[in-house]
Amino acid sequence: MGELTFSIDGNKDLHDSCRVDMAGKGTYDRAIAAVKDYASLTGRMPATKMTLSPDNIYYTKEAVVNLINLGYTDIYLNCIFEKGWTYEHAKIFYQQLKELSDYVINN
Repeated sequence: MGELTFSIDGNKDLHDSCRVDMAGKGTYDRAIAAVKDYASLTGRMPATKMTLSPDNIYYTKEAVVNLINLGYTDIYLNCIFEKGWTYEHAKIFYQQLKELSDYVINN
């Protein structure tokens, strides 16, 4: 059986800046409502996928902590492969993952 995942890009501000509907409105509130509905029907949280790019790499820890606080345990971080990544982004991503690891260990 396949796994159903919901793409939630971290917190409301970050998600709504990346994922908008055809009217230009952010979709975070509707996505979270769908997740909660799914969880109430199945008794478990679905997995989620968060897309990382040079524009949002700075918020990795904050975004993942938000997802953890929503009850997620299966969070997939996927980096886009388009051009735009720099060595500086790699250093920022490393620092974000280090801070996230510390958060998970301490909480």
